Amino acid sequence: MSFASMSKSVVWAAAAAVCVGAFGSTTYGLGNYDWYGTASSDWTTKANWYPNAPATGGTLAAPANDGNYDLGTSATAESFALTYDPANNTAITDPTYEGGGIFIGQNSAAALDVLSGSLTFEDQQYTSTVGWDGAPGAINVNGGTLTFLSPGGGAGLNFGHSNVANSYTGTVSVTNGTMNVAGGLYFNASYKNNTLTVGQGGLVSASGAGSYLGFGSRIILNGNGVFAQTGTSAVTFENHGGSYAALAYQAGGTGTLSLFDGGASGLSAVETQIATDISGKYFDTVSGTTFTPLTSLSQLSFTQSGNQALITLAAAPVPEPASLGLLAVAGAGMLLLYRRRKMA
Repeated sequence: MSFASMSKSVVWAAAAAVCVGAFGSTTYGLGNYDWYGTASSDWTTKANWYPNAPATGGTLAAPANDGNYDLGTSATAESFALTYDPANNTAITDPTYEGGGIFIGQNSAAALDVLSGSLTFEDQQYTSTVGWDGAPGAINVNGGTLTFLSPGGGAGLNFGHSNVANSYTGTVSVTNGTMNVAGGLYFNASYKNNTLTVGQGGLVSASGAGSYLGFGSRIILNGNGVFAQTGTSAVTFENHGGSYAALAYQAGGTGTLSLFDGGASGLSAVETQIATDISGKYFDTVSGTTFTPLTSLSQLSFTQSGNQALITLAAAPVPEPASLGLLAVAGAGMLLLYRRRKMA
């Protein structure tokens, strides 16, 4: 099954070329830190790691020199997620820490929780990935800042395995925190819904050559969550056989899609492209677990902020005063009719 056979829709940006290379070109040949999570979720407990725990804090100059991080390397499922929370773990000596790449979901399901501080992963051989070779993976940011760097080029973070027939699910949730991704996001095609959810107080900022959503992928904006694609970049959606990639707004929420358009003169081009994307069913609203495709550009609101186009759900129309008066009269008439029938 080749991507060449799939239909494509591109959310417009100043430069529409999207880099979909999954791997950087730089190789450092460093060792790995394998997280088994058998004792606790504590980053600093050596019993959770093989062969030993990585450093407990400090900022390393790029490129980082402390190897890659593998989560879920054991065939036995982890008991605890890996947690980075220096605000509540005094053994982490510096709230800003930079390590090598991270691969979540090697042989069993695994998760990374970032609750405070600033944690950075930098590609050293392969692109950091959530939902990798053998199992699903998850990232939860609920406070603090998580950053992915890609010095060798290509996307900063992959979702899911590249083999569609044997795909694994990658899920990321960002609430009351920030995730920065250099090089953009790459969602591999999947029938299992690789998903990025940006919740209340959450910001995901992707820079570089653009982000790519293979079919079955979703970006969900809950509450006032913001997904920003910055720089000369684009977002590309794919579908195959009616299985779509999509961006979904929580019904009634104030979530924002922020796209680089180079300034106010580019706003109309963004609107034109998104109108095409809506007709292709790439934009949804979501209520609970129900996704409903948008049907009209009028369901969205477009504003300008510097070089970014801000796209939100349009406010629900309010009935005009005259209409409200008619409704009140009709209601009074029905009440009078009801009373007359009751008296009869």
